[in-house]
Amino acid sequence: MGNIKEKMTGTVVDFGKDEGTWFSFFTSRVKDDGTVEYDDPAPGAGKVCIRPINEFIESYFEKQKKKTEFVLNPKTRGMEYIEYSKDMNPAQRKKYQSALWDYAIYKWEEFFDAKNKQIECTLANKVKMMKVQMFDRFVSKCLKTMNENTVKQASELTENL
Repeated sequence: MGNIKEKMTGTVVDFGKDEGTWFSFFTSRVKDDGTVEYDDPAPGAGKVCIRPINEFIESYFEKQKKKTEFVLNPKTRGMEYIEYSKDMNPAQRKKYQSALWDYAIYKWEEFFDAKNKQIECTLANKVKMMKVQMFDRFVSKCLKTMNENTVKQASELTENL
């Protein structure tokens, strides 16, 4: 999250809003064996700025009402206090999913509808776009790629220490 810039006397970290990573849109298809095949982005393809969703998910569930109970621990035979988020009803799940896509898809450029009218990057349009299976696979692949890169960078950093 944020931007990091090198400075003559140290490193400046901007903890402001993370604007994400830009990806050029690429098509995909599900093959007969159930695997997904991804194409390279076409020249002039639209671009989407994707933000990692881990922080959003953690923040969202921290704000949710918690349910607490005492339960019997079969090993110790003692009562233990547990706390967990309540299950979401369908309306809450839909609201959560919309908020998640609104957060993850920060902006996009060069997406047009069938009438060649530019598609604005609004919440309603993000939800509509995520109903298009190819766009859904695209966003999922971008999120997976970002996560894999983060894990790889963390592993390389640990090796260098």
